[in-house]
This record gives sequence, structure tokens and C-alpha cells, in this order.
Amino acid sequence: MSEGLYCQYAYLPAGQLPHGIGQGIDPQYPLELVLDDPIAALVSRLGAKWLQTVPLRQGRNLAQLKMLSDRCDEIIRTAAIGQPVFPLRPRIGFRSLEAVRAAMARYKPVIVDFFNEVGRRREWLVELYRTPAAVQLTPAAVRHQNGLRQPKVEYRLRKTANLEAHRRIQSELHQAVELVESCLLRYSARHCHVSQAAQVFPPRKEELVYSSSFLVSSSAIVGWLEAVTGLRRELAAKGLLLEWSGPWPPYHFCPELGLTKNPYAILF
Repeated sequence: MSEGLYCQYAYLPAGQLPHGIGQGIDPQYPLELVLDDPIAALVSRLGAKWLQTVPLRQGRNLAQLKMLSDRCDEIIRTAAIGQPVFPLRPRIGFRSLEAVRAAMARYKPVIVDFFNEVGRRREWLVELYRTPAAVQLTPAAVRHQNGLRQPKVEYRLRKTANLEAHRRIQSELHQAVELVESCLLRYSARHCHVSQAAQVFPPRKEELVYSSSFLVSSSAIVGWLEAVTGLRRELAAKGLLLEWSGPWPPYHFCPELGLTKNPYAILF
């Protein structure tokens, strides 16, 4: 049995390593393909010295986590140039190449179906932010101010005005989201909503109100970019900021494989 710990980044169609992909997250070891025709696993070895300086799961700081995540994303994005890719998240490590081959053989039908369905389409992330200027409420409705009880009429008027303003803002946001999706889905094969739990770091003054990923083919990307650029100008007039990034590997469109339940797997 082969010794050592291996980090796996993605599944690819069986072939050659993409040009210029470089080393793995441990710079001492190169990336390599573990073949099981018609697919392959993209892996690299992790040395004992590297594991001592960058411990797994515990003992890492945010800078280490970001460094590992950025390098893994860079590897996967390079591998995705010109070919389909099945990226892995969370990061998976295996205790041997035999464990890598066993997992690949088990999930081969799912991976092949994914390649046939998604092909070379790429993921584009779209986020909609609400700027502070977009929220226009009347002064807070309080029963006491400066130690004095406010008149009931004034209190009720302010409270009603704030409720109406809140409903208006929510309605405008709903309309903006519908506009974004209706325009961008004309050029997208699929889309999925992305959890807003993971906020950007460092924190922004704008509030994230919508986040979604769109699966776009290379033939439709020009129209998609023109549409999202036009939406950005239109929504800016309403105090909303539309941003996008890509192309990314189809992270949010990959089926769940259950690799984390493999007894030989280690989470990064």
C-alpha cells in the first residue's frame, strides 16, 4: 500500500495534466492524476514537514485557512481551463492512493453523468448589496425621548411611516431580485441560491441581500456579461450594488458524493 497523505482537489476527464498547473498545496510535491478511465482524480502528496507547519483542522489561523483555500481554488480553476471539472468541497485528504482509487471507482457513474450534463459550463457568482442610502426611514418611533413621554399621535404616525417604508423597501428588493433572475436566466443553463451565512471578510458597510450562482456556457457568456452590466447600471439608481465574479468551477452544482463518510478520508 502506498504511504503518505494525499490531498484531492477535483475529478477530471482522464487525460494529461493541464499545462502550467504547478505544485500542490505542499510545494514539495507536484500534482498528479490517478486514472480510472474515463475519469481521473487530481491529487498531490502532503509531506510530514508541511503537516507540522500547517496542521489539519485544528490549530490554524484565518491567514492559513485563506492561504490553503486560495491555492486550492487556483489549482481547480487552472485544471478547469478547456475541460470539465468536478471540484471537491470541503477539502478532502486520503491516507493512501488506494483509498483515492476506491472512492473514485465507487462514484464514477455519478461523476461521468455530471460531466455529460454540465460539460464545460462555468459558474458565475452574483451578489446584490443594499447601500445605506437605499434605506430611508423616518426617525425611530419611541415612546420616550429626553425623559418625556411622546404624544400618542406622533408616536403612531412615526411607527406607521416606518412600517410603510419597510414594506416599500422589501417590495423594491423583491422586484430587483426578480429582475436579476429573469434577465440572467436567459443566458444561463441553471442557477442556485447561495447561502448568505458566510459573509465577506473584512465586513462591508453594504448589506448583502441576495446571492446566487449561474451556470453559463462559453457560447452564452458575452450576452450574460452584457446583461449583468446593464443590470448594474439600472439597480445603482435605486441604491443597490450588483457585483459578480467568475468564471468559477461549478462548485454549487456538483452532486453530493458522501466522500466525508469515507473511513480513509480526512477533512481540511
